[in-house]
Amino acid sequence: MPLIKMVEGELLRIPAAQLPESVGLKIHQQLGRQIHIEFPTSINRNHYTLHSNGYIGKLSLDKNIQLQIEPKITLGKLFAIIEYAYKLNFIQFLEGATTCQSLDQWFDFLAVVLAKKVRTRVRRGLLRDYEKREGQLTHLRGRLMPDYYGKNKSILSVPCRFFQQTTDLLDNRILAWTLYCLDRFKWQDQEVKQIVHHAFGLVAETVDANFVSAEQCRNRVYHRFNQDYRSMHAICRFFLENCGPNMGEGKREFTSLLVYMPSLFESFIAEWLKVELGGSYQLQSQFRVGLEGSHKLAFKIDLVLREASQGSVLAVLDTKYKVGKSPQERDIQQVVAYAVRMKTNRAFLVYPSVETESLAIRVGDVLVKTMAFDLAGDLQESGAKFRGDLLASL
Repeated sequence: MPLIKMVEGELLRIPAAQLPESVGLKIHQQLGRQIHIEFPTSINRNHYTLHSNGYIGKLSLDKNIQLQIEPKITLGKLFAIIEYAYKLNFIQFLEGATTCQSLDQWFDFLAVVLAKKVRTRVRRGLLRDYEKREGQLTHLRGRLMPDYYGKNKSILSVPCRFFQQTTDLLDNRILAWTLYCLDRFKWQDQEVKQIVHHAFGLVAETVDANFVSAEQCRNRVYHRFNQDYRSMHAICRFFLENCGPNMGEGKREFTSLLVYMPSLFESFIAEWLKVELGGSYQLQSQFRVGLEGSHKLAFKIDLVLREASQGSVLAVLDTKYKVGKSPQERDIQQVVAYAVRMKTNRAFLVYPSVETESLAIRVGDVLVKTMAFDLAGDLQESGAKFRGDLLASL
């Protein structure tokens, strides 16, 4: 059984004889966050039962067995959602993405796009800036540091404070770290592996591949000297958020590229609303707000919608990547607490399917409504309906 296939949201049953116990233990001990597993018993007729905890993609279970988790939506819609969520839709190279027939091909495609863009930038010259430095030099450079004369017993060097041009900037380190990680990925396509390896080698000549988080790819400042970095950082953020688990640990290869669908759905809704709502509204995502009376406790709210000119809070939105006939009580409790803290009387739960019952209920002064951005339907039509429902409820 070299390749095990399962679908997001569905149970997969595997006869105990077809999956080594060591692999089952690895899933339980190392991949429990990504995959829920039940071991064979007489109750389940001696079968392993696997269920994805919201992840799609591919990961290696051992040297001979790979697990592939397919999305429950079509690949075309998935790619469109990823493009929106990671702001990839402005990258001209993505016109070739329509030929991708699998998640593997999509990952390969994005890696090659990034590598080629980095190679082009290296040929032009990586972004440079000036960095303040201090040191003992054989000649005067910059400003003299007289305070050091008493400590400096050598007459052959001069203590100086000066600025030196460098490429070791965060904008470049994002590229270096991402390519370092991708260079360690176990690519099936050797051509992809070679292209990525070559690009990493070019960057590594002048930039250290030190750890960079996906969060550091957000909210970068772009200008005429680094405008082309915008698209590269967007792809870097995608890989840094979805590579792993254990990406960046040690020097061994890592073999997993997994997309966490609840986070992807939240990012998609946030970026879609920022584009579609226009200038009359301001949207804040992953908004952190402290709780009165505590210096440590805080809420992290998916989305806060404000009136642009005054900044007043119109509503809080909580995305729920789950399918059910009705919302759960704890989801209602959560979004009501968010609304109370933000001093608004509108709280919306956003689901990915129209299968969830449409509700409008009051909890004290807070109106809680369920809404859907139906991923199963046409995305343009679903988006138009979602936008209309949202604006009508404000």
